[in-house]
Amino acid sequence: MFPDYYKKLGLRKSATKDEIKKSFRRLALLYHPDKNKSPDAHERFIVINQAYLVLSNDDSRFSYDREYDYHLQQIMEERARAKRANDYKSPEPAENIRPEKTNLGFAEMVFSRISTIFWGALKIAYTIFCIFILLALALSILSGKAHSYSLIFFCIMLLRFVLNNNKESEES
Repeated sequence: MFPDYYKKLGLRKSATKDEIKKSFRRLALLYHPDKNKSPDAHERFIVINQAYLVLSNDDSRFSYDREYDYHLQQIMEERARAKRANDYKSPEPAENIRPEKTNLGFAEMVFSRISTIFWGALKIAYTIFCIFILLALALSILSGKAHSYSLIFFCIMLLRFVLNNNKESEES
């Protein structure tokens, strides 16, 4: 893994030479093996010295910064790939999942539109038919040639026509 010398010295990437030197001295005194008796003090002191040697020299810091940026870019790309891979994982197959109506294909969409138009035209034709039958029955009643069953049929047709039109007006 790529060592983050800025993090080891507790600095930002934009730190000046004076900030690098102050941070190194503070940490070197803190982790010097003669002053700090913890088991990992010697190892931390070596890492602090390596970080200071790289960051205090302009040429080595420039090349380190290029590698550091490249390494950070690689990490960001890996995370983005992992996120995309997780985002595109197909869900576990489930028996109770139904496809949503919003994901219709072109053919289903066209068929849906055609069937809507067809049923609308059929309703209009039914309405015209009902009006025609009602007019025919009304004329036969007015002319006096209507039988009793014609009057009952007329009332039923008129009632169905009114109820259907009321239902349609409530829905829209």
